[in-house]
Amino acid sequence: NAEGGFFRYSVSRDWSLPHYEKLLETNAALLVNYLHAYSITGNEKYRTAIEKTIDYIKNYLSCPEGGFYGSQDADGEDEYYGKPIEERRKMELPYIDKTIYTNLSSLMAAAFLEAYLVLGIDYCRDFALKTIDLLTQKCYDREKGMFHYYDTEAHVSGLATDNISMMEALLSCFEITADKKYLEYAEQIAKFLIENLKEKDGAFFDRVKMEDDIGHLKMRNRPIGENAAAAECFSKLCIFTGDGSYKKIAEEALEDFSAEYERYFIHAASYGMAIEKFIDPVEIVVVGIKDELLNMLKYSEPRKVVVFIDLKEDKALAAKKGYSTEGIYVCHKMACNKFDKAEDAIKYLEGQ
Repeated sequence: NAEGGFFRYSVSRDWSLPHYEKLLETNAALLVNYLHAYSITGNEKYRTAIEKTIDYIKNYLSCPEGGFYGSQDADGEDEYYGKPIEERRKMELPYIDKTIYTNLSSLMAAAFLEAYLVLGIDYCRDFALKTIDLLTQKCYDREKGMFHYYDTEAHVSGLATDNISMMEALLSCFEITADKKYLEYAEQIAKFLIENLKEKDGAFFDRVKMEDDIGHLKMRNRPIGENAAAAECFSKLCIFTGDGSYKKIAEEALEDFSAEYERYFIHAASYGMAIEKFIDPVEIVVVGIKDELLNMLKYSEPRKVVVFIDLKEDKALAAKKGYSTEGIYVCHKMACNKFDKAEDAIKYLEGQ
């Protein structure tokens, strides 16, 4: 609508009448889709939708201290959204749920980081980092992992969705900034997941086991979407740290669904993407020349993982990966090629 952002769904078959509620989750997912579409096509209609969505999130669903609000209510009987914009500005806004949910704020933070890469919007990068910093300060405990939501204090710990979504966002923060605090938090959450949610030699459960669980609460699920996301995170951790045990954990999570993924139909799409990224990753290592890091991050390649190595500060990792001189190393299909400039590396990738 005129204020930007996407409504929850349509109540008519021809998509002419929306259900007016606006969810953070819906807008985060659609924002990423439009960013991908724009980066591939350059279609200005997609850019307009992106910018209006960001404006809406900035104006209505962003907490000044960091974090994103959960949703904005529908207005009932076209009392607000059915009016011209001039009349609407004189009316009271539909109710905004100002609860900060960890999984949803993490998703939107990751979407904002994508907007920074695609459109160069510094505000999106800065607010995403502010959000992740807030969540680590207010919603994280080393023993309990991420808490589910925050409303002056943190509530409900032990859910896979919060820990995995947060780990995804942390790794995106690390990829863009090369600030190791984000990698350290990601590894701490990875440890929590392994110790509390992972089935032996298998996938991750949806929540920790509780002593007071009764009946069906004793039956934990293994969600395919969250396991696909976890596998991508652990694969990235392997590349970022050089620790091969992380790749084994990713493989076990994916392997656990190999005999049953077809029954999930379209809901297995993220699993299929995670498989492709696992078996055919594009590892890009920027050694020493940090000025080229952003150029490689901006390159549109869904399988890529970009890591920056400082030859002075990351001596152990550089030695483990075998990099002794500055350059951009593109590793794909068992071969690594070195380039001096990002534009040359990108030309090579486009020719693959």
